[in-house]
Amino acid sequence: MAGSQLNFAGFEFNQEELKQLSEVIGEMVFSMRALTDNHEVEEGILYNKQIVFSGRLGMFTKAMKADCTTNEAQALNLSEKTWTPGRFEGRLVHCSPAVNEQNKLINQFSRMNPDFYNVIDNYPALAQFLITAAVGALQEEIPWKAWFSDVTADNVSGGGIFTNGFDTDLINVINGLWTQIETDIPDTASQYVEIAKNAGASYADQELEANEGLNILRSMYKKADSRLLSLQGKRLMVTRTIYDNLLTTYEEKESNGGLLTRLENGGELLFRGIPVVNMMNEWDQFINSYLDNGTTYHLPNRALLTVPSNIPLGTVNVGDFDYLDAFYDKKSKTNNIDAAYNMDAKFLESYLAVAAY
Repeated sequence: MAGSQLNFAGFEFNQEELKQLSEVIGEMVFSMRALTDNHEVEEGILYNKQIVFSGRLGMFTKAMKADCTTNEAQALNLSEKTWTPGRFEGRLVHCSPAVNEQNKLINQFSRMNPDFYNVIDNYPALAQFLITAAVGALQEEIPWKAWFSDVTADNVSGGGIFTNGFDTDLINVINGLWTQIETDIPDTASQYVEIAKNAGASYADQELEANEGLNILRSMYKKADSRLLSLQGKRLMVTRTIYDNLLTTYEEKESNGGLLTRLENGGELLFRGIPVVNMMNEWDQFINSYLDNGTTYHLPNRALLTVPSNIPLGTVNVGDFDYLDAFYDKKSKTNNIDAAYNMDAKFLESYLAVAAY
């Protein structure tokens, strides 16, 4: 059999260096639903703004009296919450001299001054690469902040629930929805459903048993206020742990594959006509990444039955959530991608929700 007389044993080929940013394969960001899918968004929230609730009057008429005195109703009680938006800002910086001079991926300037320094104006490919990275980060962080922020956030080593090494300044500007829900619907509340597996002593012990997801949703439905069940737009938001468990149950109980056909055709997973929303990116990814003490996760199985109007987000302008200011600063010779927005999240009325955790 003919072979080659060229012996390359003592020669190492160099790999071809990547020269175009368009060929870089970036790690995918977690795909979040539009904020308006699960929340009403109220704009124009600049600073503290009052939210007022009126109680229900209830029955108040009785038999007419013969002495001309009138049966008086009980007091109609008012209560309030307050929008307290926090201000968020961050900057992605690129400094050309800090890049290795042999880096062909970055160093594609045609002259030193100003092209070498100013990539925002002179190197659109790199500028777009940086902007895309910042936009993806914003799309991830805004839902995470809305749900999991805690003004008293601390790491596990400090007595808190956040993973050691996680910078809690990223999450302590406002109180997020889960922080509020756990306060307003504690384990003694009528709108609370216990998920016992959350107390497991290991990751494995926290995994749900077969059919447990279905039983959780049944318990939540049973505890739901009739006023909540009568509302259009209600949904069951669940962690992926519950969603997958429920899906398995449905698959095993359906002999004709109707559920799978509906899902494959873009249909929703329903429970008693209520859409079941898989919050795997908004909830599970945060829990798995930042609520891990090394042995267990903090409440890895969660569910919330409510309507978007009961868990609104407030901001001065929703456009700030994806607007970035990209500019080159001559004095510092840095390229800057700035993000800034204000935001608050509010869990409004407990009777319009059932929480399982």
